[in-house]
Amino acid sequence: MKKSFSLIILLSVFAIANAQLIKTNASQNGFDGVIKKIVAEFPFNFSGIQGEALPSDGTSTMYVSTVCPPTGKNCTITKYRSDEDKSASWQCTIFSGEEFKDAVKAYKSLASQLKSVYFSGIEKLPISLNGKTEEANESLRFTSSSFRLKTDQLPYKFLIADAELTSNFTGWEVRLNIYTNKMTSSDLNE
Repeated sequence: MKKSFSLIILLSVFAIANAQLIKTNASQNGFDGVIKKIVAEFPFNFSGIQGEALPSDGTSTMYVSTVCPPTGKNCTITKYRSDEDKSASWQCTIFSGEEFKDAVKAYKSLASQLKSVYFSGIEKLPISLNGKTEEANESLRFTSSSFRLKTDQLPYKFLIADAELTSNFTGWEVRLNIYTNKMTSSDLNE
């Protein structure tokens, strides 16, 4: 009887530990975890999440990103090769479809998710991306909302995350871009 009871306790502990491990891994691969990985690679021009090279246009080289948000597609890194600009940007498509209302829903969801990610290790307290979500209008072909980390720590003070809603030949697309912009925070509409 003691062996059966011990076995049940051991199996229960294993099941709980395994469930916790799955939950932890799921959160690391969820939207928050992926964005945190991308931002952590920002100072290194995303080299740690850089996959195979894609065809180049001469002024930049594109690579497949090895991390991508759960709803993301075509996640890429672009590295610029001019004398003035050696930075890189990370981008992906979050949504593509024909209906404007569905695209607006995805755009607002992306903006909300970006604002809800908290980063630690950049400042003494956790910080988030700040910015104003621009209203989408079906008569406009392009709407963009820019979010910036509220920090003076280099290079993070130059990090921008854009949620974009664009019209294309087949309908609407929502994209996420993370890149360097050396405008001051007051230049953005916060």
